[in-house]
Amino acid sequence: MDIMKSMVVGKDSTMFQNFPDEKSFDNVLKLVYPNYYKDWSADIIFDRSLVGYEKNYNLITKYVNPHFKCVVLIRDLFDVFASYLKWADESPNCFLNENKIPVDKQIEHLMHPDGLIHQSLIGTINLYNNHRSNTIFIYYKDFVENPKKEIDRLYRFFNLKDFQHNFENIPQFEVNGIQYKDEIYGDNMHTISTNLLTFNEDDTFKKYRSMISNNLYKKYHGINKWMMSIK
Repeated sequence: MDIMKSMVVGKDSTMFQNFPDEKSFDNVLKLVYPNYYKDWSADIIFDRSLVGYEKNYNLITKYVNPHFKCVVLIRDLFDVFASYLKWADESPNCFLNENKIPVDKQIEHLMHPDGLIHQSLIGTINLYNNHRSNTIFIYYKDFVENPKKEIDRLYRFFNLKDFQHNFENIPQFEVNGIQYKDEIYGDNMHTISTNLLTFNEDDTFKKYRSMISNNLYKKYHGINKWMMSIK
């Protein structure tokens, strides 16, 4: 998605305007996704991106697939905050620790309009209001408590055959020998639990949720309540 967006911005350049070959430019855009994933050894790939933004959504329908479907993972917003706080507590080189700012400012930093959480919320609102029929919403809590049930529901939505996954021995994400270089943003940012059947974070999260001020609870209560009511 980021590659496509960068290319589309290129249409505003004087070089393109000097020779506005729309068809040739569009031919390149149509091949961005096939070429990016060409060497990935997988039959099915779910691309993670901020496709919920209407401009991004329109790019996919125009250049990739006019009938594509979306998956949105819904998680309690304050649990998301707590997760970041826990990560920052355990990873000294986490980007939230750079300026030694208090917890409230760390959370406001996460909710900056240009930040991933804020943009994800905007995208979720757009998908729910305008593209609900081709979007499946999965609650994080439901997925953790019963991953097979939610995976089966996902496969039905995409008309895929059932597959027996191993939820007790999940490898860390790696493709073509490449893993996340988490030292860029903070150690273990993308480290996952390798056993979903024994995963439990409720007790741990009480500590970090308690660090969130009442002012922030009041500020984000409305959007969180709406999001957690999505069906």
